[in-house]
Amino acid sequence: MIAPCTEAKLAENLRWSEIRILRPGDNLKSDWFARYMWEGGRIFLINSGGSHHFAVAKYIAARLGKAVPLSGKLKTYRINAQMVRELCELYEMFVFPDGGAYGEFHNAMRSYRAAFGVYGMPPPYEDSDLVLLSKEDKRPARVAAALREGGAFSFNDYLRRTLADQEAAVEPAVKASADSSTAPAAYRSKRERLAEFVRRLRDERPASSREDALALMKAVVNSVEDQFSGKPATDYRERMHVFGFECDWKDLKSDPCYWDDFASGLHRTSIFHSGKIVITHRGRPDVPVLEKKGVA
Repeated sequence: MIAPCTEAKLAENLRWSEIRILRPGDNLKSDWFARYMWEGGRIFLINSGGSHHFAVAKYIAARLGKAVPLSGKLKTYRINAQMVRELCELYEMFVFPDGGAYGEFHNAMRSYRAAFGVYGMPPPYEDSDLVLLSKEDKRPARVAAALREGGAFSFNDYLRRTLADQEAAVEPAVKASADSSTAPAAYRSKRERLAEFVRRLRDERPASSREDALALMKAVVNSVEDQFSGKPATDYRERMHVFGFECDWKDLKSDPCYWDDFASGLHRTSIFHSGKIVITHRGRPDVPVLEKKGVA
């Protein structure tokens, strides 16, 4: 398959029918490129066959100093940084191998009356479980401290390291864009934009009614997103929005009515007939993110 290391042998391996990335039209559904930003932004070929011949062709091409152009769809994957930070703020998480979340640990937690959550891990770690312990509950927090002291595998630390690797891979591209003559003003993360939205809304005039409160929130969030998101108003995934009462607001006949953020599922916004606005974190509803009085 390899010898002799010649251009003819290179061409022979590249002609292998299962190397579809070289055949426009054949590779649309089966072969593509993937880039995982937490892996340093390296590009991988995702294929459905021909791996051995492709690897041999790559080896021969490298030995001969021959370039072989490849063209296909590139899919880029990123970890949702905001969700990682929110998750790590709410929970201490540990990975238990081989069903370790059950048996003695489960019995001990039940005896101690400490609440915890268990979730299965994805392949290739499906024999392990992810245990979540709330930081807001004293007993699970004590268990988390003991697990850390005992050397249990911290999923929080793993997520933070992985996120740092991703941000290190993204930073050169961001810097190159910022250095260009056409670069826009510095953009901010969604977490930073949310904090700016809360700050600006707090500094705004008080609203006089429920409708006025909604209009005020829309104006403030649009001003923040126009300045710092770099996303068009039609981007409902990355850009923050305040939607009208027809868009899934609850208890409209009551006071207050409320709306749950469906993008992250983390925040609830309540507005009153008086114009009062309250935003709470659904994991800590007793500590408002914002409580702004109305006129009435």
